[in-house]
Amino acid sequence: MNPNKEKRHKLNVVLEKYLKAVKFFASFKINAKNLLQQKAYKEARKRFGLSSTLTQTARDKAVELVKANEGREFHIHKVSIRVNYRAFKLVKRDTKLTPYWLYLKLDGDGVWYPVQVGEKQRQLIDDTLSEDSKWSLQQVELVKRDGEWYVYFTLEKPFKNYEPKTPIGIDLGERNLATVVALVDGKPTKGTFFKGSKIKELTSSPP
Repeated sequence: MNPNKEKRHKLNVVLEKYLKAVKFFASFKINAKNLLQQKAYKEARKRFGLSSTLTQTARDKAVELVKANEGREFHIHKVSIRVNYRAFKLVKRDTKLTPYWLYLKLDGDGVWYPVQVGEKQRQLIDDTLSEDSKWSLQQVELVKRDGEWYVYFTLEKPFKNYEPKTPIGIDLGERNLATVVALVDGKPTKGTFFKGSKIKELTSSPP
């Protein structure tokens, strides 16, 4: 909700460092987190000055990009900032501006940011923040689009005593990001295809 100038500046500075860190990690063209951690983590911490949490998520993003492009040359133009559960907190308060506040520990001291929640998401967020909630907040993605900042929450809920009724097969590929086929009465249904062209447009350009 339109954070003040100082808070926007902090976000922009971290975004610039984070983009450089993702590019640095991706330059190794390594698709295994543990190996990339050994090869580049210390240098990344030293070079970009990000927290350990953000450096690790930058590493993870780089691994995901390398895997998605399967050895092809690609160029990273923009990224979202991934923050895991160790560096953020969402709370609800009785304030006039907004009842939802997001605490982010991105660089040095943590900062509280006002958040506006859509009507469709409000009930789910309220349920997640309740004391007896079965949901937990795992990570957030901070996205800058057309000068505005957006936050995407990843929620997790454990499933107990769950017995799947329909087996589903998922094939990851180059042309189609994923192909999904369900078995109904032992027979495969018509596949559903998820194309990866849109993702490639956002993360790469021709060499």
